[in-house]
Amino acid sequence: MLLAFTLVAGPMASTLAAAEAAKTTAKDECQKGMQEAQIDAESVGGGNFWGGFALGFCLPLVGNVLAYVIPGPAVPKYLAASDESDKYKNCYTQVYLTETKSRKRNKSFIGSLVGLGSICVLYGVAHKKK
Repeated sequence: MLLAFTLVAGPMASTLAAAEAAKTTAKDECQKGMQEAQIDAESVGGGNFWGGFALGFCLPLVGNVLAYVIPGPAVPKYLAASDESDKYKNCYTQVYLTETKSRKRNKSFIGSLVGLGSICVLYGVAHKKK
C-alpha cells in the first residue's frame, strides 16, 4: 500500500514543485519589469509644464481639461524587440504607462493652472481702480 502511494504521490509532488517554481519565476519577472518601468518613467520625465501653461493661458478653462486628458508618452520601442517574457512586458507596460501619465498630468495641469492664474493677475492689473 505504501509503495502504491509513493508511486502516485512522487510525480504529483514534483509537478506541484515545478508549478510553484514557475509562479515564483513569473512573479520575479513581473517585479523586475515594474521596477525597471518606474526607473525608465522617472528618466523620461513625462509631462510638459510649458505646454500646459500655454493651454491654460490661451484656453483658460478648456486648457485645464485638455492638459489633464492628453495621454502620456508611449512605451519605448525597444521593449517589443527585447527577449524578455510576456509577463515582464505586460507588467512593464502597465507600470510605465501609469507612471508617465501621472507625471505628465501633474506637470501639465500645474502649468495650465499657472497659465490661468497669470490671466487672472493680468486682468486684475488691467482693471485696477485708481
